[in-house]
Amino acid sequence: MRSLLLRWRAYAFTLAVGTALLSLQCGGRAGATGGETPLDASVDANQPSRDDSDGATGDGTAGTREGSADNTDVAEDVPSNDALDGSDARATDANASAQEAEAQAPQDGAGADADAIVSPAEDAALEAGTCATSADCNGDGSAAGRVCQNGRCTACTSDGICSGDPYYSALFARHGAYSAMCNMQSGQCVSPFCQQAGASCGSASNGNRNPADVCCLDIQLVCIPGDCCSDGDCPKRHTCVALTCVPSCTGLPNGGLPTYFVDPVNGVDDSMTNGASTCPFRTLGRAIAVATMWSRYPTIAIVNDPVAPTLGTTSGETFPIHVPPNVVIQASNLHGSAPVLLVPPGQTGLVADDSGITVTLLIIDGQNHQATTGIAIYGGPATGQLEGGAPDLFTSSIDNVTIENTLGPAMVIGPAPGQTTSPGNVGLSATVLTGSGTQAAPASGLSLSGLASVGITGGRGAQHSSFGGNTQYGILVTGGASIGTEGTIDPAPDNNDIDADGNAMAGLWIAQDPSRQGLALNTVSGLHASKNPVGIHVTAGSFLQLRSSYLGDNAQAGIVVATAGTPVDDLTTIDLGTRHADDFGQNVLLAPGSSSTGLCMQVGPIVRTLVAAGNIFGAVDCSADAGTLRRSTNCNGNADIGGLNPNDLTTVDVSLCK
Repeated sequence: MRSLLLRWRAYAFTLAVGTALLSLQCGGRAGATGGETPLDASVDANQPSRDDSDGATGDGTAGTREGSADNTDVAEDVPSNDALDGSDARATDANASAQEAEAQAPQDGAGADADAIVSPAEDAALEAGTCATSADCNGDGSAAGRVCQNGRCTACTSDGICSGDPYYSALFARHGAYSAMCNMQSGQCVSPFCQQAGASCGSASNGNRNPADVCCLDIQLVCIPGDCCSDGDCPKRHTCVALTCVPSCTGLPNGGLPTYFVDPVNGVDDSMTNGASTCPFRTLGRAIAVATMWSRYPTIAIVNDPVAPTLGTTSGETFPIHVPPNVVIQASNLHGSAPVLLVPPGQTGLVADDSGITVTLLIIDGQNHQATTGIAIYGGPATGQLEGGAPDLFTSSIDNVTIENTLGPAMVIGPAPGQTTSPGNVGLSATVLTGSGTQAAPASGLSLSGLASVGITGGRGAQHSSFGGNTQYGILVTGGASIGTEGTIDPAPDNNDIDADGNAMAGLWIAQDPSRQGLALNTVSGLHASKNPVGIHVTAGSFLQLRSSYLGDNAQAGIVVATAGTPVDDLTTIDLGTRHADDFGQNVLLAPGSSSTGLCMQVGPIVRTLVAAGNIFGAVDCSADAGTLRRSTNCNGNADIGGLNPNDLTTVDVSLCK
C-alpha cells in the first residue's frame, strides 16, 4: 500500500511540473500577439457576436465565414473548439494537482527520504486498510485478526473487544461465555481454545495467546482471564479465589481451628502458617505444637489427596514425635491411601506420654529394623493410672494403622521406662503389626505391660487386625495388663477378623503376674492363631477366657498351659469352656489330620481342674458327642491332650468327651 501511494504522488508531481512547463511556453507566444494568452485568444476568436449568432440561423454559415475572414492570422495558431474544450479540462485538473502537490510537499517533507513521506500513524492505518466489517480485516497479511472500528482494521486491546465483535464471536462460537479472545501481544482476535490446563495462555503450549489468561476446563479447555483454575495452580501459601492466586496464610483465628493440616510437600513451618487446608504445616511436630496451644481437642490431618505423602527426617520431622492427650492424627482423606511415616534408626515414631492419642490411616515404617518402635502409649502422671489405682480419663484409639519392620515391638502400651503409671484403655481396629525384631533380637508385634488394657476388633479382608510375621509373639501380655478380642473366625486366614499367624514363638503369649491383686480378665473370642509353633501360651494364674477361636495348624500345640513358677499352679483362673451347653468353648484346638498336640499341659502341682468343655480336637467335637480323646504324657504330637498321665481324667474337664 505504501508503494502505491508513493507512485501516485510521483505521478501527480510529474503531471504538475509538465503543466507548468506548458504554461511557460504558451506565455511566450502571448507576448507576440498583444499580451493575450493562447487560451484568451482562442476564446475571443471563436466567440461569435450576438448578431452573428442570430444571422446564422438561416444556413449556419454566413456568420462563421465572416468571423473567419476577420481573424485569419490568429486562427492559424489556435486549435479547434473540440480541442480547446479537452485541453481546458486537462489544464484545470493539472493546475489543481500541481497546487495540491505543492501544498502537500511541505507537510510530507519534500526532498527527504522516501520512507519519511508517510508518517508512522498514517502508515499503520494504511497497512490495516479500510473495512466495513471485521471480515474484511481477517485475511492474509498484517491485518489478519484485526477488528473493524470506524472503518479501519485496528488491533484489539481486550478480550471483550473480540468476544463482542459479531464476526469473531460467530467465527469462534462455543458453549459458554467466551467466544473469542484477544492476543494482547499481536493485537489479533483468536480462538479461546487451549491445550494445557492450569498453564498461562501466553505459553507456547497454549498457542502464545494472552498471557493474562489461564487455560481452564469449562466444558472444553478455554482461555479465561485470570492466573489459576484451582489451588494446585498457585504457588505455596496461596489459594485460587475467583481465578486469582491470593495469599492463604493469614494467621490463626481466635479459638484456633477444628483441623490443622500437614503437607510435607507443600507445607511451610513458620510463624505465618495457620494450618488451614490452604496454609498447611510441613511437619507433624510443628502442627502439634501450634494446635495444642490453640485447641483443646485438635485434629491433625495429613494431606493424602491426590497422593499419599511420606514424612520423615527429610521432610523436617524430629523424632520421637510427642503427642499430648486428646490429639487426633489422621489422613485428610480417610478413603485414600495411607501416608507413610519413616522412623529413623534408634527412634520411636509417635510417643503418647500421657495416653489419649488417636491415630487413623497411617503406615509407620521401621526402615528394615532400624527404628526401635512405631507407637508407644504411656501413662503420664496426670492421665495414667497408678498400680492398683483408678483408671484414667483418657482413652486411645488406633485404627487402620500398619507398623512394620521395627527392631523392637511395633507397638508398646504400658508404663514409660522407669515409671509405674499405666495408660488408660486403648482400642485397636484394622491394625497390622508385623515384621518386628530380628532372629538375633526377637520382638513381638504388640507388647502390653503394667495395667494396660487393650480391646481389639477387626473385619474381613483389608479391615482385619493382624499380629503376624513377628520374630517373637504376635501379642505379648505381662504384668497386670489384659486384652480383649472380638471377632469371627474362618479357617482361611484372610477371612477372619483378628489373626496372630506365622509368628516365630506363639500367636498370643499371656503371662500375668499371679502375685498381683485384682488381675483383669483376658477375654479372647474369635482369634485366629495358626502357623505358629504354639497358638496360645498361657501361664497358670493368668486370667483367660477363650471362646470360638481357631488354634489349629500350629507346629507344636494349639494351646499350652504352662507353670507360673509358683509352688502351686492355679488353673481355676483359666476358662477354655464350661460344662454348660450355652457356654461351651467351641474352640478348634487341633485341626483334622494334624500331627501336633491340641492341649499341652506343662504345669507342676495344681489347684483344682482346668475347665475345657465343648472344644474341637480334630474330628472329635466335644460339644456334640461323647468321643474319646487321645492322651499322651508329652506334647510331642499326635495327641489331643498331652503332658498328663493317660489315666488322668480329672485334671482337664472336657465335658462330653473322655
